[in-house]
Amino acid sequence: MQSSPFKICVIGCGEIAFGYHGPAYARYAADYLNTELSGCCSRTLNKAALFAEKFGFHNCYTDFIEMVEAEQPSVVCINVPPEAICEITCAVLQKGIPTLLEKPPGMTIAETDRMIAAAEASTTPNQVAFNRRFMPLTRALISRLEQRYQPDDIHHLQIEFTRVNRGNEDFSTTAIHGIDLARFVARSDFASINFHYQEVHLPGIQAANTYLDGTFNSGATAHISFCPLAGVATERCTVHAYNNSFYLQLPIWNEYDTSGRLIHIEEGKTVFELTGIEAAGTTHDYVLNGFYAENETFFNHIRENRQPEMNIRQSRQSVEIMEAMRERRSEFRPR
Repeated sequence: MQSSPFKICVIGCGEIAFGYHGPAYARYAADYLNTELSGCCSRTLNKAALFAEKFGFHNCYTDFIEMVEAEQPSVVCINVPPEAICEITCAVLQKGIPTLLEKPPGMTIAETDRMIAAAEASTTPNQVAFNRRFMPLTRALISRLEQRYQPDDIHHLQIEFTRVNRGNEDFSTTAIHGIDLARFVARSDFASINFHYQEVHLPGIQAANTYLDGTFNSGATAHISFCPLAGVATERCTVHAYNNSFYLQLPIWNEYDTSGRLIHIEEGKTVFELTGIEAAGTTHDYVLNGFYAENETFFNHIRENRQPEMNIRQSRQSVEIMEAMRERRSEFRPR
């Protein structure tokens, strides 16, 4: 007798969903037997219908409450703009449906705490979709670090995010990826951060380069830079330990560091080098950029009755730091 299908519903059928999540859902349904792509929801029915047709969803909706009540899904994936995440996530969590939500998990710490309360009151499993954690190259870096070092063996970590023409907008909702990546690679929360803001004075542009100098609970230090008006879009991470350095170029959006690269140097000699394509075993952007692995990992944890990786509560410090950056505070100290 066949068990009930594992039913996936999706809220939000925008650009990222079409380009990255949709292909991940379709591949997961092909890779894992007894998986049903049950329903997708968008504010416009035409967009939902296009998404359903392209990726193989059975039904499409414009009302997510109607969808989850009709479909009774095993999981819900929420791929909506940051300002809409809190209300939708709380409503789904209150129904007790395991939830994978896009970042950031709240625009403010107050929103994050609302979602934590909803998840814990209903004891509903949840995961935040910080895709950089699930990039094959990031996982390769973490594997090499875990094989060799405890968190307090790491000396220093440096992260740089650059973009082109990203003025006049809230860059903190992108910066949270760098903040979370730092915590993930260091395997530690921050003990303190000092912020420095370099205002960019150009006609019609309101923006600032933002620099974070922090110390982790492990004792490691970090320097993180966010430059939204640079000449290239890149995301890079450097880790230093005793006589060893690791250089990670993330393969974001098929940009300058296409496919990405991880290099490990020991005492001046390259001892390991890996491209993103080698790590992922494919050239598909949705795999290189971690979207397949974050969805696959969440779905499989739910199927196996295990707690997902990186839930909303565990993401809380990243939101606190994001909010401090948005408000142009001079320092962060854990509350």
